[in-house]
Amino acid sequence: MADTENTSNVMKTFNAVSLYVVKQMARCKIEEGRTYVKERFYVSYDFSFIIRVTGKYTGAVIMSLKEKTALFLASAMVRSQHVKQFDKLAESAIQELANMTISRALLAIAGNEPFNITPPEFIRSGKISLIGEEMQKTFVTELKTPGGIIEFNISLFNGPGDFISDLETNQK
Repeated sequence: MADTENTSNVMKTFNAVSLYVVKQMARCKIEEGRTYVKERFYVSYDFSFIIRVTGKYTGAVIMSLKEKTALFLASAMVRSQHVKQFDKLAESAIQELANMTISRALLAIAGNEPFNITPPEFIRSGKISLIGEEMQKTFVTELKTPGGIIEFNISLFNGPGDFISDLETNQK
């Protein structure tokens, strides 16, 4: 496990970038929420967007939120209408929010280190068991929006048992 100072730097970078991107895309007041570590992987909300990371770093980042939060953010992003149901328009808007937020945060964290990401995969359930057993420990950071909480679950490795320690060297 990486040392606390470097872990803190990674989380501060992820928080700063995600806060900026969500504010720009949703055009509303966003605040930092809690940041903590989950010893076992799970998401807190029923709508999740998974971006898998491969290359030098492996793992996933998952953006999880309630349906009402997704509808609020989709409405804010499309500006021209109030989104009342989670249809293809709302899914596309939130999928793009997940993609832009997570990819920009990963770029800031990884610096010049190569990595690849998948397009966001939408899962409508709080029960996600798509990620390998090695990805149990998860950093969590939250953003508070007027429509509810956005939760980011960050579980990245640089090989077996090396939980983001190599990522953190880029923060110095």
